[in-house]
Amino acid sequence: MPGRRASVPHRQRPPHVAAHPVHVTLRSVEAVRCLRAARVFPLVRGALVASSRADFRIIQFTVQNDHVHLNNSDDLGDAGRHVRFTPRS
Repeated sequence: MPGRRASVPHRQRPPHVAAHPVHVTLRSVEAVRCLRAARVFPLVRGALVASSRADFRIIQFTVQNDHVHLNNSDDLGDAGRHVRFTPRS
């Protein structure tokens, strides 16, 4: 299909060492045209701030038009947590 993104194969990852940061890429849905837009970016930033806790912290992030790159570290070994970007009504 035109415009369809290539998928990364989902293979089992090696055990995660909590002391080592993990790079995670989160893609947006098509309905969100630009994560950098003035109306959207504050929601993204707020979600990132809210997701950092004592057992999970975002070290660095970069927001692109249609995806976010995160470098995170956690003490529980779960690198696959997702950040909620949708506003609550």
